[in-house]
Amino acid sequence: MNYTLEEIKSIVQALKETNPWVSNHVKDIKQRIKSNHLNKVTPKCCYCLRDFTGEFRYDIDIEHILPKSKYKYCIFDLENLSIACKRCNMKLKNDKVNFLAIDLLTTYGKWKTKYFNSNYYYFVHPNLDNVYEHLRIVNSRVDDLNFKKYFPVDNSEKGRFTYDYFELNELESDSLTQIQGSIVAEPKSELAKDIAEVLKKHGF
Repeated sequence: MNYTLEEIKSIVQALKETNPWVSNHVKDIKQRIKSNHLNKVTPKCCYCLRDFTGEFRYDIDIEHILPKSKYKYCIFDLENLSIACKRCNMKLKNDKVNFLAIDLLTTYGKWKTKYFNSNYYYFVHPNLDNVYEHLRIVNSRVDDLNFKKYFPVDNSEKGRFTYDYFELNELESDSLTQIQGSIVAEPKSELAKDIAEVLKKHGF
C-alpha cells in the first residue's frame, strides 16, 4: 500500500490538529489501512499471530508499533502500522517502549527514517522482520478445541523476547487445558491421538 496524493494532503491537514489520528481528514485513510492488512491471505495479529479470518472488524486495532503518544512523527508511517488484537495492543503493549534497544527520539530526533531498523527492536517487528524466521506456531484442532504452541526458531533472541513480551504461554496454557481434557474424554479419537503425540513430542 502507498498513500495517494490526496491522502497525503489529508494527512498534512490532520497533522495540524492536536490529535491527528482522530481527525476527520483521515477517517477513510484509516479504513483503507485496516482493509489492506485484513485483505492479506491470512490476516493475523502482528504479535501473537492470532488468525483474524472472519473476525468482527471493530475488534481489531490498527497498531502503532512505535506508540503514537510518544512518536508523533510516525503516526501515519506505513512502516509503523499494522493490525493487532486488543489483548496484545491494549493490555500488554499499549504505550510502552521497553522493546526498543535504543532511545530513538534521543538518538535521531525527527530523522524518523532511521527509526525503522530491525536491529533497534527486541521483538519481531511486523514490517521489518519475517516473523517465521524467529517464531513458529503449531495449531491443531480436536473437534471445536484448538491446540496452540509457539516455538522460537533456532533459539532466536527476537523470537524468545516476543514470546515473553506478549505472554504467549498464556495462549498456550488456555488451549492446552482444553485440549488435554478432550483427549482424556475421547481417548480413541484419531485426532486426539495425533494431538497427544504432538504434546508428548514437545514435553507436555
